Amino acid sequence: LTSKQKFPGCQESTNCNALYGGGCGSDEKVSCVVTVTGRNCTCPIGHHVKGFMTQDWDRPLNTPFPGCDVTNECATSNPCGELYSTCEPAIGYRTCKCLPGYHFKSAGTGLSEEALYGGKKIMGNTPWDTRDDCIINDNCNYYFDEPPSGKFGCGTDPSVVCETSSRGRLCTCPRGSYMPGFGKSAFLDDTTVFPNCTQSDFCDADYDGEGFYGCGTQKYNEMPVTCLPGVEERTCQCPPGFSVIGSSYNINSSTVHITDEFPGCEDIDECDDFQNACGDHSSCSTPEIANRFCKC
Repeated sequence: LTSKQKFPGCQESTNCNALYGGGCGSDEKVSCVVTVTGRNCTCPIGHHVKGFMTQDWDRPLNTPFPGCDVTNECATSNPCGELYSTCEPAIGYRTCKCLPGYHFKSAGTGLSEEALYGGKKIMGNTPWDTRDDCIINDNCNYYFDEPPSGKFGCGTDPSVVCETSSRGRLCTCPRGSYMPGFGKSAFLDDTTVFPNCTQSDFCDADYDGEGFYGCGTQKYNEMPVTCLPGVEERTCQCPPGFSVIGSSYNINSSTVHITDEFPGCEDIDECDDFQNACGDHSSCSTPEIANRFCKC
């Protein structure tokens, strides 16, 4: 201005006025800021500029603003860690949850209900912190279970073997015991209480498929082998007229440890297996099992 000109004053810029080719559309939630070259449009939280995937849009006048779209917060790279997690999108944030059998690393050694089953709310544009990656539960650590519920570990008996897995834990009872309703070994998830191991009936072959329980199912002269259970053993008694295979002196019973298999029974030849079975000047025959017939 020259010394003779009067300063006319200032008026609001039209860059954010749609009547002059500016503005950021009709959505009141979209903010508009005047810039040197035009205006900057900013979509609300949880939204992005259509076709640009950015929240801000800085363009000169006479460039139409394309509008805003809802942002899928789970569509970004690695939104909830690389493994063992799920992502649930919402407007402005995402909820990250670990898969069953896993928990957030940041939970430390305490596996609370939130750490196991809850989720982490991550605001939009916030990158994932790898310190919160999901890792497998130590389902064998009995001390994680506070207060005790029996859903972790396999009890306090050191002879019970526990192997952790994403499904829960594998509990294996020592030989000679089993879990009622489950057997000697079973996968238990983190909702199942460990039932404890109880003494096996060593005469019941249903507890074991390896031949080390019971005395077999074979019958001899239509009679089964008698089984008497003991502590980590059982006594198998052959029917009359039969002896334990491989035994000497025609022994008809055998005490068998749980690590051994009962060999079975065999017919006793009462004429050959007994010394002087019918005495002198006689003949011997065995027309019936468990008996011999002596004739002078």
